[in-house]
Amino acid sequence: MIRLRPASTCAGIYSMTTNRKATYDRRLRNVARYLSSKPKYQKPAMQLIENLEHFNLSNRRLDFPPFELEILSTKECIGRNGQGWVCVNGYLEIDCDGRLTRQSVAVSILFLEDESRPPEIIRRFHFDYERQIAERSSHHWPHTHFQYGGKFNDRHYPDHWQGADPCPFPKADLPRFLCHPSDFMVTLDTVFSLYGNAEDHKLQSDGTWGAALQSAEETFLKPYFDTLSGRMPVRGESYFTFLAEKSLIIQIL
Repeated sequence: MIRLRPASTCAGIYSMTTNRKATYDRRLRNVARYLSSKPKYQKPAMQLIENLEHFNLSNRRLDFPPFELEILSTKECIGRNGQGWVCVNGYLEIDCDGRLTRQSVAVSILFLEDESRPPEIIRRFHFDYERQIAERSSHHWPHTHFQYGGKFNDRHYPDHWQGADPCPFPKADLPRFLCHPSDFMVTLDTVFSLYGNAEDHKLQSDGTWGAALQSAEETFLKPYFDTLSGRMPVRGESYFTFLAEKSLIIQIL
């Protein structure tokens, strides 16, 4: 089970037991193996399997390779005719005690209207968790937040994203909005629901996918909302202020 322990300096602590951690890892690996049997997801799925094998207290960063879906109707989804792709990638980092220090899961949309011009990054946003915000920044924002834009680095994307124009997105840190933590599995499921074809939706109906999604939701979403419902801000204090000033510690290993 996931235990929520109070602490004087924390709005809440997510403590994942060994069984919960093992279940989350196992189900994420199962999904990666399942996706590796599908040609269009084979490369990132195999990379994710390899990354999971090396993720531990000695190697404390887990990279989520880019999973890409082609947008079937850019006219409907973007408002212009052309070619489009949506990509989900990210990473998480832990400290020497196995506690999450940072997580970022990005969703980016690439659009190519004319072969004579480079493609454009027309949308980019990400779901972040940052444990040390209050200690290192003059701006206070919630430790779990949603950011539109952000820095784009094409080396983390498939080959046809190289050289894409990220001009709509200046490297601005703000605004960052209060948002629930969304891990890689939850975000990927949302993107499959929005942009996937019939084959992708069939993948989602498989029991392997469902088990991994449920584990991810129980690990990240349930404790977060339990924290909010069980720890009301003081009178006159917003949830934004409450969760910006109080640290949320998520135990991963």
